[in-house]
Amino acid sequence: VTLLVSLSIYGSNGNFNLSG
Repeated sequence: VTLLVSLSIYGSNGNFNLSG
């Protein structure tokens, strides 16, 4: 996935958050 998509999925904390 792209960086933007990965950030939205993993979140800024690196956790699995669909909300980002």
